[in-house]
Amino acid sequence: MKKCNIVLAFISRRTLDDNSTLPPMGLMFLASWLRSRMEDLDIKIINQREDNCSVEELAGRIIKLKPDIVGLGSLTNYALAMGRAVEMVNTACPGVLTVIGGPHVAAVGGKAALENISVHAAVEGEGEISFEMIVRAHLDGGDFSHVPALAWRRKSGEIVKNAGATPVVENMDDIPFPAYDLIDLPKYWKLESMGVAAPGKYAVLSTSRGCPYACNWCHNISGQKYRAQSARRVVEDMSRLVGEYGVNCFEFVDDVFNLNNKRVTEFSSLVHGRNLKVNFGFPNGIRTDILTDETVDALVSAGMNSASYALESGSPRIQALCGKRLDIDGFVRGVELCAKRRVYGRAFAMMGHPSETERELEMTTEILCSSPLHLCLAFTVTPFPGTELYRIAMEKFPEKMKKLSYEGANYHTIDINLSDVPDRVLKAHINNTYRKFYLSPRRLMRIIRDIPNKKRLAGGFYHVGARMLKGLARVG
Repeated sequence: MKKCNIVLAFISRRTLDDNSTLPPMGLMFLASWLRSRMEDLDIKIINQREDNCSVEELAGRIIKLKPDIVGLGSLTNYALAMGRAVEMVNTACPGVLTVIGGPHVAAVGGKAALENISVHAAVEGEGEISFEMIVRAHLDGGDFSHVPALAWRRKSGEIVKNAGATPVVENMDDIPFPAYDLIDLPKYWKLESMGVAAPGKYAVLSTSRGCPYACNWCHNISGQKYRAQSARRVVEDMSRLVGEYGVNCFEFVDDVFNLNNKRVTEFSSLVHGRNLKVNFGFPNGIRTDILTDETVDALVSAGMNSASYALESGSPRIQALCGKRLDIDGFVRGVELCAKRRVYGRAFAMMGHPSETERELEMTTEILCSSPLHLCLAFTVTPFPGTELYRIAMEKFPEKMKKLSYEGANYHTIDINLSDVPDRVLKAHINNTYRKFYLSPRRLMRIIRDIPNKKRLAGGFYHVGARMLKGLARVG
């Protein structure tokens, strides 16, 4: 029996403002799931960010593999590029089945995505079960009317959306070890990672899905029900990566790795039981206001050397308004608990929330600058499609939204102001935050003392220098 050739590709490019390149975990989980459930599949994975190639080169690589099925994913800012890639693949490979998924489809909805991209089907949310059903139906010569919540195109061209909800894997331990054999992991060690302190030989793990919080800017692709791999499974995957690839550092990209304190404690105990001499960080962030002495001790003893903390706003009113509902005093305590143990810390802040005042902007700056953080990143609030924030922005700021373009942009470059202060004042506050934050000799000394990977110290000071220049820049 002829093998079915499947190509999975992630569409995105590196830029000066957004240079990090991670292994495509979503595609790697998808590949491992398919291989565990079906035979006679030949799966290839392509990550455009890895080589930073053009869309034409990416499409050429896909075409050269002579696929029977192509699965593509992207963020909204690369949706047009994904559409161009699909057109080239469809033209060169008549009869190929094309399916899209990932954050963009989850954001705009499957039917809307199909109206703009000439593909056969669009999966909203998690893809393992839905994509398996699509592949099976295609190989059996059937249609996709039985796949819950799937948006697909009939032979007549009509776009339909099936009833139901996208099926999810309830037990995260059921998803096999991610398909690291389908990527060149050492190649990623030469590129910029997402974390601030990862040494050379790192691997990425995603151990949970779903988030119980309701931040209005978040797509929350996996829903609000939290599902996590067991601590034992997490440590088994770490041990395998250490043994097979010589990995010595991990980046956990979970949204809320520390939601379950019992799981964190068991994880730490098992790391010690396996005698794993590794470091790890949380570049996506950990929920800081629920950290305790016991949790931080467990994580640090297991190898945590860096973490990101999502403050977003220092205003309790904005916290309630945006749905994050972070306990700000708890956030400060959590940062201090980690800093006391020399965990290299980076904070995220969003400025320009709807109805935000100048005093509330100052509150965010005060929290950041009075903290023992090492780094901070301040962004303007960005309303992405499919979020509650987007709905609010469309309702209250329709003229501003008409001018907003996502194509090729990111949090650093999208320019919109939803707050109650003038544009010039908002920009001045962001710049002033960087200036106050980094013009601290004590902070610079902590950076030198605590950065886990001293080889990245030069890069760390480049980061500081860039923020300092931004803070000292004249606001026009």
